[in-house]
Amino acid sequence: LLLLSLGTFTLNAQVLDTARALVEINTPNQADAYPYVTNDGLRLYYTNNNTGSNDLYFTSRTHIATSFNTPQLVEANTFQGIISSWFSEDELEIYYSTGSAIFHAARATTSSPFGAATQLTLTGNSGGFISSQSLTPNADELFVHEAGVGLVRYTYTSPFTYSMQGVITPPAGLEGSRGQLTKDGLGFYWSLSPAAASSTELYTMSRANLGDNFGVPSAMNVLINDGSFANTQASYATTANVLVWVRGTADLWSENELYVAYNKAQGVANLIDVNANTFNFSAYPNPFSSTLNVRYTLENAETVNFVICDEMGRTVKEFTRNSDAKNNNMQIDLSELNAGTYFITLFNDRFTETKMLTK
Repeated sequence: LLLLSLGTFTLNAQVLDTARALVEINTPNQADAYPYVTNDGLRLYYTNNNTGSNDLYFTSRTHIATSFNTPQLVEANTFQGIISSWFSEDELEIYYSTGSAIFHAARATTSSPFGAATQLTLTGNSGGFISSQSLTPNADELFVHEAGVGLVRYTYTSPFTYSMQGVITPPAGLEGSRGQLTKDGLGFYWSLSPAAASSTELYTMSRANLGDNFGVPSAMNVLINDGSFANTQASYATTANVLVWVRGTADLWSENELYVAYNKAQGVANLIDVNANTFNFSAYPNPFSSTLNVRYTLENAETVNFVICDEMGRTVKEFTRNSDAKNNNMQIDLSELNAGTYFITLFNDRFTETKMLTK
């Protein structure tokens, strides 16, 4: 095999200083894994095996520091048993792995079903287990983790056909695992571990131009690389500076859980505690028919933002209210909404809370 050399470029990502487990979507002992976060940091695809096979799920949120909405299964009959997914930036194309092959499918809109899938031909593939596929924006380069081989780079040769160019080898003393390109294709987040140990850490490497070799990997900080866990399968939103990755106990797949990190200067001032009832916030009746009553309590007078989204994460109503200290009561006319599931989020620069509604 051709071994691809490493250069000297470094990834100039902004500082990630806030991290938390995605407790609002993680399913204990059900392997939440292989995330793909969109470039704005607001939409997330991942796999979960709570039906007995790895299925594709989708969730969204209104702000990079708020909680994600209740996950939705993506086309159960199409994406059952997949391993990992990668999307074009507009989310209209998906590349997914079944472990033995990679497939491509497309759809007209993000709310439309995907069409028939086509298997990619990987010339030079070893035939081993493949996952963590990711592509450059022009789809000219494909990077794949192949079990027993490593991080393999392919290049486009003809429609649905890619040719192996070589294997990227990690620095001496380290073993490579799964990884993913940044959305611009100039960075790569790679899981590496010492050859004689079970710990796994996330590293970054970068390059100046598409098609170049990547620079030498650099370990991320201790906020991400908590030594109590194996840190793997990172997905980075270049524009939003949001990282989603997997933490788990080494060699115990069912304990894998999703984590998110971002820069608090781009989000809210404090780390979100999704279990805390920070507003003493209630919305009723639920289910509602036309009018929703909202009640919340604040310690001080301050501005509160309201956002209501549908189950696909699309905003259907938003406004801001100058709220009083102590008790606040209001009614929101939602008569124009169709029957379905919605999410209402109250937030400002200090607090956030989301509740699910049914009409």
